[in-house]
Amino acid sequence: MSQKRGQPKNRGQFARDTSGAIAPSDMLKRTSSLGQSRKNEAIASGSEIAQKIIRFKEMKAERDGTTYKPPPAASEPGPPIKPADDAPAEVIANHAQSNNPRTRAHAACHRNANPETLTAMAHDPDPGVRAAVAYNKNTPPEVLESLAQEDNHRVNQSLAGNPSTPSHVVESLAARDDQSLRYYAAMNRAASPQLLDTLGRNGDDLVAENVVRNPNTSGATLRRMCAHPNPKITQYVALHPNTSTDTLTRLTRHRNLAIAGQAESTLYKRRQQGN
Repeated sequence: MSQKRGQPKNRGQFARDTSGAIAPSDMLKRTSSLGQSRKNEAIASGSEIAQKIIRFKEMKAERDGTTYKPPPAASEPGPPIKPADDAPAEVIANHAQSNNPRTRAHAACHRNANPETLTAMAHDPDPGVRAAVAYNKNTPPEVLESLAQEDNHRVNQSLAGNPSTPSHVVESLAARDDQSLRYYAAMNRAASPQLLDTLGRNGDDLVAENVVRNPNTSGATLRRMCAHPNPKITQYVALHPNTSTDTLTRLTRHRNLAIAGQAESTLYKRRQQGN
């Protein structure tokens, strides 16, 4: 077989560098070893600097007549562990004691975490773990209310979307000048029809979409949401079980054929069910 023009021989033994010259593979190995050697030197240099800092603090402590106590070495947390979906509460409680905050967060949002474990984890130093506690439906309402007092954004987002959060806490969070909190509050399956009506007047498409998909949204709110400029919102109105027959009949004459067809389909299913 003839050699293709421009194709180098012994491609497994040679490689081109950035200048176009061909370097043997053993030269590449030596280059790699040199890079590793420099890396080791940098690590050793950093270790020497750390030792000098400790020695300086010891000398300063001796001068002041005190004793320098170095901080305890950080324990290795190890890789995060996510418990199985059917893990019992005892296993979740064990994971809650992990050194790894991600493992604790997995335990805090697990469906089998019991209220006692979640109550203890509400005081975790990691905000991600506390946000997972605020997300869990098994967390006692009084614990959720106490978490709202720390005013952490991630925790507040979880609280706004948790159906176990007391209604006055959800309403307080939704009233803030924070679009993300209104988004999660509109998604909350325990949100009151009054709150959803208020959120539906917000004007944001993502909040409005959650409002028209929430099973607690009233027929009056859905009728008003038909005028929303986003056709996707109107389609969800045509799908909602709380949309009145009069509103659906009006939507069958909508200029958007997809919306009109969805309204016709919903009316047909209701007639078939005898509603």
